Amino acid sequence: RPERHTMAALAHGTPCGARGAHCAPRRLSAKRAAAARANVPRAPARWVAVKATEDGPSPPAAGSSRRLFSVGLFAPLGAAYDAVGRWLVAHPAPQWVVNSPAKTKFTSFLASVLDPEFDLDASKAAVEKLIASDDVVVFSATYCPFSAAAKKALTAEGVPFTAVEWNETKGGAGFAPALAEITGRSSIPHVFVCGKSVGGCNDGNPGIRPLIASGGLDEALAGCSQKTRDARAAFLEARGDNLG
Repeated sequence: RPERHTMAALAHGTPCGARGAHCAPRRLSAKRAAAARANVPRAPARWVAVKATEDGPSPPAAGSSRRLFSVGLFAPLGAAYDAVGRWLVAHPAPQWVVNSPAKTKFTSFLASVLDPEFDLDASKAAVEKLIASDDVVVFSATYCPFSAAAKKALTAEGVPFTAVEWNETKGGAGFAPALAEITGRSSIPHVFVCGKSVGGCNDGNPGIRPLIASGGLDEALAGCSQKTRDARAAFLEARGDNLG
């Protein structure tokens, strides 16, 4: 289900339910300490969505774009995924690769495989309804470093938005081909501001990060609701920007 929030912040923990956990420490042999650590239950890594409030967006918590392998022996895999994701965000692929006709056809084929009930017209109607549901909408994927970067960029600028995670939404497999039909762009993430496509993370029309870097964000938000503009203004004031 799409949820209006400011940033997906990753949280994971290592709760200790052993009795006497808060007692005075005692010295253990290395062998006993290793055995004790092995028996400590660990909470699974998970995404925690931080909802927008009337006071504006909350600052993002530190964490990886996707830490599925955040504990134990698999932690290096999670760190490697994060490193590759950061590199890809900094070095985006050419547009002829990202939004080629072949890729668009593949998204339609993949949608039909993932969802036997896939219907392009129904998917287009669902996407158009979602675009109209909020001032700023991000079609995203929980596993995608570009999606994480786009959401982080919006959060860093105090812009409340609705994130639609296609891989967690019923019928989401049809979103990419539907977006291609509507905008000519099949890539995820896809950011809409006031119903207008601004592209993905680094590219498009012109892409959310280039839009912010060029100083065009407030002009794009000018047609949004008063609530969204007030949230942005409050954020800028708190940051100390000159609003005059």
